[in-house]
Amino acid sequence: MAEVSAVILAAGRGTRLEPLTRNIPKCLAPVGGVPLIDRLIERISEAGIDRLVVVAGYLANVLTRHLEGSDLPLAADAEIVVNDRYADWGNFYSLLVAEAALAGQTFIKIDGDVLIDDQVLPRVLEAPGPAVIAVDRSVVLGDEEMKVRTDGAGHVIELSKSLAPEDAAGESIGIERIDAE
Repeated sequence: MAEVSAVILAAGRGTRLEPLTRNIPKCLAPVGGVPLIDRLIERISEAGIDRLVVVAGYLANVLTRHLEGSDLPLAADAEIVVNDRYADWGNFYSLLVAEAALAGQTFIKIDGDVLIDDQVLPRVLEAPGPAVIAVDRSVVLGDEEMKVRTDGAGHVIELSKSLAPEDAAGESIGIERIDAE
């Protein structure tokens, strides 16, 4: 596979985590004493990806200072782009803001608020096809989950929170690979 970049969408406010996110972006929320984004960056490094783009938004200056001062080389070297419209336009616009930084190359898009094990990214990188969505098939689905419906061959044909749980194959965990082509 050609060179792969990672883009972390970390612009959101995280209002459901208030008051924790009143003074920090959601991706800096600590889990076991370590910010979520640091855990993600460690996993990205372990997967052999050495180029990172981070889309900041809410309290972008706080996230930028955190990354620039990090002991993680990939964090300190990350290209930071800002989505000033994060509150209005959300993730789709955050990815659009990152488009120029990705320069048409293959990338893995990761939501900045996910906690993953060391197997997810290698599996996403190795999976066939020009586009891959990581799906958790074991979760009990409700209204909040981003649900995935597939055809008989396992190809994604619908991705929506409004999809009926009984029609879904599982939940998108917020990690996708998009190949250059």
